[in-house]
Amino acid sequence: MTLSSLAYIFWDPNPDAFTLPFTDRAVKWYGIFFALGFALCYILLVRLLEQRLKPVPGYTLRQLSRTLVDRIAWYVFLGTLIGARLGNALFYDWPYFKEHPLDILKFWEPGLASHGGFAGILIALVIFYYRNKRLLSNISFLGLLDVFVVPVPLACMCIRIGNFFNQEILGKPTDVPWAVIFAHPVDGGLVVPRHPVQLYEAIAYLLIFVLLWTAWHHSRLKETPGKILGMALVLGFTARFMMEFFKVSQTGMIDETTVSMGQYLSIPFILIGLCLIFRPKNALQSSNL
Repeated sequence: MTLSSLAYIFWDPNPDAFTLPFTDRAVKWYGIFFALGFALCYILLVRLLEQRLKPVPGYTLRQLSRTLVDRIAWYVFLGTLIGARLGNALFYDWPYFKEHPLDILKFWEPGLASHGGFAGILIALVIFYYRNKRLLSNISFLGLLDVFVVPVPLACMCIRIGNFFNQEILGKPTDVPWAVIFAHPVDGGLVVPRHPVQLYEAIAYLLIFVLLWTAWHHSRLKETPGKILGMALVLGFTARFMMEFFKVSQTGMIDETTVSMGQYLSIPFILIGLCLIFRPKNALQSSNL
């Protein structure tokens, strides 16, 4: 190790947080942060949804909110898992999964794509909304998404911290003073100083959460369905687009010399967000969404 490398952060944590007694099964840090992200979303979503609901016979507002969020949790969990796994298979590692299609079902193995996860969540929420529309009589679909996206950046933040513990989704080599040397990169990459891009994203998502939370409580954006959602899409996927410049290539399926797969996949979400933000208020209200 050279003298200059002593200034960098050497990172080599055990990915296993602890082992469950009697089962000899390891609980990984990634799983803990993943669960923490879902828990934070659950707590905040109950509070936010309660503020928007109207009374329904047989429920207090708190009971109704908890009932709906309990149901949402299952839809979102399955949508995230299925969407993220399929997204990874289709956009990042299709040559392998084309030859081993049954391996797509191995959710416990590495390989989850955030763009696919978000698309899976949207599909899951469509199904949830129309199956529970009676209890959401005063909230449009876009209004439900406005509520839902506010705490989501916290879950994204936790997942990226989990990636940091897993030494995956690595940054490009660099000589910045805060560079991190990952001792055992998941992808088998070189052990050199790198941008801690997982932490860059985690910080970005934390700031986005603060902005969305502030907009929800201190602006009139939530009065127009789709505005908060549009803001979340633009902020979240613009951050993801920018972070891609600091990441090593995640796929060999396309030439990523200028634009990465993650950037290509972010552009449609950014455009949808801009359409929602700048769409006239009366158009949103007349769309019945």
